[in-house]
Amino acid sequence: MPSAKSGDVSVYRTLGLQEHEIWTIGTEFVADVRGKPLLGRADLLAGTVFAEKLSVTGTSTPHPRHANIGNWPAPERDRLLAIKLAEAATLILL
Repeated sequence: MPSAKSGDVSVYRTLGLQEHEIWTIGTEFVADVRGKPLLGRADLLAGTVFAEKLSVTGTSTPHPRHANIGNWPAPERDRLLAIKLAEAATLILL
């Protein structure tokens, strides 16, 4: 779901990375920052995001591969779109 504060969803671009590199980013820049264990990830192609008329914008902070999914619709529709994206994603458990 989009953040109430920013209106975006924080993601990391992982194309071309090896598995251990992806898990390292997740551990260091997500789990450790939140003080929670890393349980898994959802892999989703950017093309799927673009097909829903959302944007992907690189931010380089806190990591060079960080990006935000933005351009979400009105709050009453964002949950349905988030579910659609989740259904298109591949869940990979640690």
